Amino acid sequence: MVDFSDQFSMPPIPGFGSELNLDGAMPDLSRETDVGAEQARGRRLAIDDLFSLRPDPKSGEEERYQGANFSFELPPGWTAALEGDRYDGNLTLEGTCALVRIGWFEDSGIEPGDVLRQVIRGYRSDYLRFSILTAEAGEPVTVDGERCPSLNVYYMYSGQESQKRIVAWPSPVSGRFFFASFWSCPEAWDENLERFDLICESFRDEGSERYVELEPRPATQDGWGTVLFETLSSYHFAEVAVPPSPEVGVRVVMESHREGGQVTQLASEEMISP
Repeated sequence: MVDFSDQFSMPPIPGFGSELNLDGAMPDLSRETDVGAEQARGRRLAIDDLFSLRPDPKSGEEERYQGANFSFELPPGWTAALEGDRYDGNLTLEGTCALVRIGWFEDSGIEPGDVLRQVIRGYRSDYLRFSILTAEAGEPVTVDGERCPSLNVYYMYSGQESQKRIVAWPSPVSGRFFFASFWSCPEAWDENLERFDLICESFRDEGSERYVELEPRPATQDGWGTVLFETLSSYHFAEVAVPPSPEVGVRVVMESHREGGQVTQLASEEMISP
């Protein structure tokens, strides 16, 4: 049986601006001064106030999110919550009827396709019993200038349907492995999917100070070449150890929203760990 803990909550619709209190009160012109000048100043102040109430032309544009040594374009009205650090963590993005989770950990050399296949096995585990479950490879997604594999998951439970898209990719810039999952209400899927694609396409990994680029050193006569040659010549390998096969663990957790005892929304979370 699926244990629904009613943890799912619809993200609130973001506000459209701060509250404004416009009482329309006219300035006091009863003082003994030049009435014409005061009236002109009053009209100028009123015009300035009107211009100050005009919306910011950039308010509807994407902003660049930066955290944990990577960045991307954050859709307007979306929020971001970071947990962990630049070596191991996750980032939760919430929009109107949309949820994106980005996770990362140190890359052990595992292939993105292997991770996605383990996600499929997670959805097909015995304790998750869907009336309909479809998991298939999706179209490659562009992330940080590279084409990365994706997975489309569709499932139905208690008459309610839900759909996910999951993308996985390694980053040689920082030596990390990333995965991103996207969920949306069915009625807003296409619109929110475009926003998710924008997040992926604009993603940039910035690395960290642990990783440096080595530059070739010009040949000199200071003896370092001889020292290096003798040092390397003194080492001999008795045998080459076989490195363990890289593995990750995948666990799928279901979340639901209920009204009147009926399930009205379904969502799932993939927990991927090395």
